[in-house]
Amino acid sequence: DTMWGLDTMWGLDTMWGLDINGPLVVASAQVGSLAAVLLAVNNLRDARTDARCGKNTLCVLLGERFGRLEITFLLAAPFTLLPYWAWEGARRLEVTMFPSLAAALPAATAPLA
Repeated sequence: DTMWGLDTMWGLDTMWGLDINGPLVVASAQVGSLAAVLLAVNNLRDARTDARCGKNTLCVLLGERFGRLEITFLLAAPFTLLPYWAWEGARRLEVTMFPSLAAALPAATAPLA
């Protein structure tokens, strides 16, 4: 499911003739995991009826506990990748300190997730 972000970002990157690089991969992983968490929540909600109908989703095959862990991971992944942007900004600006408060602001939304 995270491939949605990777496919989308790499497709745009290829269309414009650019190279695949670190910021592209990190941004696409962040976008893809937020998209995938919606599917994971839906799969967890429908796990019992899917099992009765014979659908083989990850929640049915690996259990509802796995579904909850998957949702937790997919929600946490974009926030755990935030330090990369601070590092990348500092590298590009050639500074040794945290480049800006704007790079840290998305972390303030983590408790709301």
